[in-house]
Formats: sequence, C-alpha cells, structure tokens
Amino acid sequence: MILSQTTSTMIMETALLKQQLIDSSTLSLGQPTAAAILFSSVIKRYENLVEETSQREERSGQWPSRLEQAAKDLADWSKRGTAYQNAEEIALAALRGEVAHQFEKEYQRVLLTIDGIHAALIYDALETSGLFRRMQEEGAKGRMFALEELEGRLGPGLTKFKGSSQFYEGCMNPYSARLRAAWEERIADKIVSSEQAKNMIENLGAKSGAFYLLAETSAAPAEKPPRSGEKPRLIVCRKNGGEEAVVETQIIETPLRLFFTASVREIMYHHLHRLYAP
Repeated sequence: MILSQTTSTMIMETALLKQQLIDSSTLSLGQPTAAAILFSSVIKRYENLVEETSQREERSGQWPSRLEQAAKDLADWSKRGTAYQNAEEIALAALRGEVAHQFEKEYQRVLLTIDGIHAALIYDALETSGLFRRMQEEGAKGRMFALEELEGRLGPGLTKFKGSSQFYEGCMNPYSARLRAAWEERIADKIVSSEQAKNMIENLGAKSGAFYLLAETSAAPAEKPPRSGEKPRLIVCRKNGGEEAVVETQIIETPLRLFFTASVREIMYHHLHRLYAP
C-alpha cells in the first residue's frame, strides 16, 4: 500500500521534475532538488519514526544509558579530534543511524523504487536538455569525455541512448585502495578529500586521454556515528581541456543511503552541464 501510494504521487510529479532538471541552473538557486521532492514522503516517515523512538527511549529509561555511552565516546574521540561538541550530539546521531538502518530494511522496495524513478528522470534529462547532443558535437571534434565515480550513479545514463560512443571513453568505479593502486592512481591520506579528487582527475585524464573529465569521491551515511563527526559528503572534480581543475564539496545531510545516492547522481548531472557550458 505504501509503495503504490508513493509511486502514484511520484508519477504525478515527474513532469514538473523533468522540467526542473532540464534547467541546469536549478541547483545553484537553492530550490529543492528532484531527489528531495521524490524522497520527501519517506523522509517524513523516517523523521516521525526517529521522534517515536526517541520518546520511547526516554519513557523506558534507555536514553540516559545512550548518553552515558556517548560521553565515553566523546572523551575518547576528542583525544584524536572530532567535530562533535557534546555527548548529546553523538547519542542523537547513533539513534538516527540505528533507526535509518531498520527503516531501510523495512522500506527497501519503496526506497529502491524511488531511486529508480530518480535515475530515469536524470537519464531522460541528459537527452531532453540537449546535453547529450552537445556531448556528441564535442566528441565529433575529438573532445571525448571520461568519468570516475564510486558507484554507477551517473555513468549508466550515458549509454542509454544511441551515439554515446561518439563522445564517451567510459567510466571507472574504483571502490578500494587496492584497485586504485592497480589503476595507478595516487592515494591521498583520505580517499574522501579534495586531494584525492584531484588525483582521480589527473589519472583519469592520463589513462583515457579525454578532453572532458569528471570525477567524484564521497562518504555515504554510516549506521554508527563516525569518530571524526564528519557528515555525509560529496567531493566533485571537473576539468575541461587545459583549464585548471575545479573542485567542489557538498554536504548531503541524510542518514538514508539511497537518498544520498540519488542526491549524488543529481549533483553530478549538474556538474556535467557546467563542464559542457559554452
């Protein structure tokens, strides 16, 4: 029932969202993303569940125990550096992560369906926005495109239409440091860092010979609070020919992994537009 209601609502919204995605300036205007709109109903359901769980723990006496453990964690983590300011932040992050883990298991089909609809919108917008045609035109001039991303978020859409071979060299999806080393990519101290994003672009350009380059490294939501206190984030690097590489970081504050995935896909779509801007 939940799946059918959610899907029906999203189908009615897709025409509006499609037009929003075609306008590649949307992301910089601070408007809700297509991902945020599509996931809004399940995010609200998740937030309600967090509130219910919090109230239940307070009534049962579990919350003080959670705070006590969080205080111990804070004392330990502070020795090595953490962004958390107090034990309550850690306790709440732990509760939200646990609820998200259970929520994702219970509503897996719903979340996967929403993510699939979002992917379809993005892939369709690649063609209807005129971006695919521009990439073909640039490819005809010998200016090819190569992509590197941690998951197949944007890449699959680039081969959905005929003619992708005219501009697309391909995509690398190195997840582990071992594969990165085999790919001869320099490894920074932190994989999710601006330094690593630049390393990715440098190696991607050297290996592919492509003119247009786009790469991302990201830290998805974790069930348990990370010691560093860092939030889920995306670091994107794009490079156009001989121009200086551009690196941008975006915080994606969500505990839901598939919402994070959709958000990354959409942000990468907009970066692709910027990469090919006249």
